[in-house]
Amino acid sequence: MMNYQNTLTFWLSRLGQLMQDDFNDILKDQLGEKSISWPQWLVLNHLGQQSGAMPAEIAAGIMVDRSAVTRLLDRLEEKKFVTRKREGLDRRVVNIYLTKLGEELLEKINIMALEHQARFLATIPSTEHRILKTDIQKMLKVLGIDTQQQWKVL
Repeated sequence: MMNYQNTLTFWLSRLGQLMQDDFNDILKDQLGEKSISWPQWLVLNHLGQQSGAMPAEIAAGIMVDRSAVTRLLDRLEEKKFVTRKREGLDRRVVNIYLTKLGEELLEKINIMALEHQARFLATIPSTEHRILKTDIQKMLKVLGIDTQQQWKVL
């Protein structure tokens, strides 16, 4: 019988969750009341790349369900980091935009995210960074996920 602790899936999942938890702790420590969560940061990043995205586009982009994005947007809007705008005659169509405050926060957090990533990558020889990225991309491709266009830097 196979032990779950002998599976790559267990350890990749564990690493990903621990890295997100660590990043959330850093955000809380450094941002205080302006702190947001990892998923909220993903939403801000998506909007930084695709201003005016609709909630369904954001959900697809960050790979969560639409109802989760609605809750994330509610929290971000409460903190004045995003704004919803209805465009055109169809009131059901809502586009989401970063506010000035959201843009400033995103810039600050992205610097923190690069520092966070660098801390983990520092444990691996720099000559192996590209190999790690390539191997992860190969595993994602098995599931039909091609990251060539999205994942440009490591």
